[in-house]
Amino acid sequence: MWGWGNVDYTWVDPVIRCPPFAEAMVYIYVDYLQHMAIFFGGIEWWRLVPRDGQLIKNPSPHFRNKMLLATSDTGDLAVAYLPDNENI
Repeated sequence: MWGWGNVDYTWVDPVIRCPPFAEAMVYIYVDYLQHMAIFFGGIEWWRLVPRDGQLIKNPSPHFRNKMLLATSDTGDLAVAYLPDNENI
């Protein structure tokens, strides 16, 4: 949680702000982070290499709908983030 409370996200979206840590701990995304930690704790994530620029077609121009993909060099492991997006 490097930079918590000190990061300026206004270059991305002027509405985004980094709330105080104690306030943020009750937000719904804390549950999402727990799921993400469990997921990545169960795979060999260090073998993943970003591939979204090579394999994802019709990427969204908006950063909130950005699709991401990473695969292992051997092709036996892949992880994709596919937000709610009609271009998938």
